[in-house]
Amino acid sequence: MSAEEFIEAWKEFLKKYDVVLLKTWTSRDDKAWIRQVIGAAKSSETDSPFGDYLMAEERITRYRTEEWKVDFVASCSENWPDPHGWIKKRKHKFWPRTYDILIEHENYCTTSWEEMAKLILLRAKLKVLITYTEDVGHTDSEKLIKQTREQLESMLEQAWEDHSENEKTEYVLIIGQLDRNGEKARANWHISAYNVKGEQCASTYEDPWSPT
Repeated sequence: MSAEEFIEAWKEFLKKYDVVLLKTWTSRDDKAWIRQVIGAAKSSETDSPFGDYLMAEERITRYRTEEWKVDFVASCSENWPDPHGWIKKRKHKFWPRTYDILIEHENYCTTSWEEMAKLILLRAKLKVLITYTEDVGHTDSEKLIKQTREQLESMLEQAWEDHSENEKTEYVLIIGQLDRNGEKARANWHISAYNVKGEQCASTYEDPWSPT
């Protein structure tokens, strides 16, 4: 799945579940929020709402949450074969040769750089960070969006100079922003895509984008 295809899938998912997700977001229940998006912080191949949506839409063939301390991974590749008969019984069936998608979900922009580092150090065709800034109207809300983008760009650039990864690898940064102004709350999503050098890719989607 390309960065553009992932972004479209994310938008479709949000449109479908916007009312339910907004109710949880406005309640400020971080654990409930991640359960309704990526899934609970436990290893599972069935309990991710977004993962199940991607499966139903046939955009991926399988996924696993909390894989090697990564919030969500998806793969379309086959498993590694059993080496020399060493393995008598696998603990689980998810043992792919490559990852197609890695997703890290971090509730706050100010700590998202740790997840950036994790994504950069791991191999996958597409790496995604979903994080959140302050609500619309907060002094730091817009500043954090700009700073988070600059941080990812800088870290990608430094990693590329030190030890370059496959040039086909893509990154997506999704920053959520709650807007409580008006009669009903709404979600704004600031979405950007990057190549491995930290260069932002041209896009045709609006910024911010909202499902309502």
